[in-house]
Amino acid sequence: MIRDIATRFTRLAAIAVLAGSILASYGTPAETADALAGNQFSAGRIIDDSLFFNGYEFSVESTQQFLNSKVPVCDTDGTQPYAGTTTGQYGTNRGYPPPYTCLKDLRQTTVEKPADNFCNGYPAAEQSAAEIIVGVGRSCGVNPKALIVLLQKEQGLVTDTWPWPTQYAKATGYACPDTAACDTHYAGFFNQVYSAARQFKRYAAYPESYNHLAGRNNNVLYSPSHSCGSSTVFIENQATAGLYNYTPYQPNQAALNNLYGTGDNCSAYGNRNFWRYYNDWFGSTSGPAFMAKYVAQSSYPIVDSGTTRTIYFEFKNSGRMFWKDDQSTFPGYLPVHLAATSPINRASKFYHNSWLSQSRPCGTFSAVYEADGTTLAANQHTVEPGQIARFEFTISTDPSTDPGIYREYFQPVLEGAPNPSWSMGAWAYLDIGVHRPTYKAAYHSQSGYPALPPNGEALSFIRYKNTGQDSWYDTSVVWPGKSPIVLSTAGPINRASTFGSLWTKANRPAVTFSKVYEADGSTLAANQHVVKPGQIGEFAFTLKAGTETGISKEYFQLIAEGAINPSWNIENSTSWLQVTVE
Repeated sequence: MIRDIATRFTRLAAIAVLAGSILASYGTPAETADALAGNQFSAGRIIDDSLFFNGYEFSVESTQQFLNSKVPVCDTDGTQPYAGTTTGQYGTNRGYPPPYTCLKDLRQTTVEKPADNFCNGYPAAEQSAAEIIVGVGRSCGVNPKALIVLLQKEQGLVTDTWPWPTQYAKATGYACPDTAACDTHYAGFFNQVYSAARQFKRYAAYPESYNHLAGRNNNVLYSPSHSCGSSTVFIENQATAGLYNYTPYQPNQAALNNLYGTGDNCSAYGNRNFWRYYNDWFGSTSGPAFMAKYVAQSSYPIVDSGTTRTIYFEFKNSGRMFWKDDQSTFPGYLPVHLAATSPINRASKFYHNSWLSQSRPCGTFSAVYEADGTTLAANQHTVEPGQIARFEFTISTDPSTDPGIYREYFQPVLEGAPNPSWSMGAWAYLDIGVHRPTYKAAYHSQSGYPALPPNGEALSFIRYKNTGQDSWYDTSVVWPGKSPIVLSTAGPINRASTFGSLWTKANRPAVTFSKVYEADGSTLAANQHVVKPGQIGEFAFTLKAGTETGISKEYFQLIAEGAINPSWNIENSTSWLQVTVE
């Protein structure tokens, strides 16, 4: 547990001194036009994950400007009056003489940190406090605004005009337990900020290792004094669970009733003050109503020009409101669609006629999962906060598309919402590799012309050599982005044959290879479902006669099944059989 203590109680003249290790509230009152009320505090959702874990929420410039605004003039030399003397004399008497360095002016040499599972590491450099706050936030994925609030609620550093070195030594209260002195190994402003941010990511990575867990009921104390009691709190999200693991107390009613002051002897203020400062300084701790977080996607596809491929993206609902798709029945509630983006509403070159439009791959969830990403939700057309939606759709490559790699961006949008409310804060991309196949074939051999009685059957075959540069695959091989090579009726193409009653379709005599030979035409190939360049594929099929007698010619040719016209056509592969029924 981390202690949340005011270290300089005697300087907090406007606030009562509280017993034990309960934090006294310090800093300026709310500066917003609409002051908060204690009944707005939600013990189970102090701040949304989408805010707390957004490491890019604040820039260095914005952070510096904010710090400057909180302390326009630093009492560097300790000349301001305080407690019947000056701040400098008061500090000197307690071992902390001037000059004093305010947070806005602080510069420090950081310590190199290696990357690990929680943060991306940190370089050794001389930096300002603003640069450290933002740099740590981005490295660890913790909102710099949250770190600023943490510095304030732990040591009052943001608004202090004459901070002491001891405040910087324990700036975020990290490794400062309730029952012992702070661990000096983590002392110093940079160490404190980095260690605290990393700890919040550790809480998220190993939630079962800590006392307060998201998504379940938790017993949360009101005070370090167990006699003050506790209550059951359903902690809704990880950021809130992390705050309770860091400071394991919730405000009691007395603390909430006097939101900008003190409560009673059982009041604790750490998490109350975090919520209060964040709201007063940066706005609501509730994230956007509609927010998404990228989860997963299909692998980068390689497709033949003129073919199609099914792909997917998965996004988690990280907002406060549920999503619905076009099949959900909530009149007046805007649906969530997947859109082509970069820029938004871009007409995608991989548009397929199953899309809603050239910029909308899909408007229906193909699957909705619980937060574990595997358990299907009860409702497959609404996505509650924390659940995951899969958007599955088909991409199509025009036969004229040049070979190459194309990067396509997509993002979920709240369809019909005004700008910028339609944006849900997440996007992803696919690198789509396009290959232009060169399917070529040469007639090799065939069975003899069949003669059969009315209603009789005859087994026939036709063999073709692969004279192109691409292998052929039949329908028994699932090869993403490839069109299977099948034997079709011809004269005209896809003609329904009177001899095809035993085929899977009356215009498809064979969709798998009956045999695959090496180039010598006699040695069977190792793989009987792939015809490599130079190999020979045999297509065997049964002709079923009707009752009419006579002589007819049956024309056949190879095609790339499913490819877009004219890519399906494999030239020089037309052949025929003369069929006699007598």
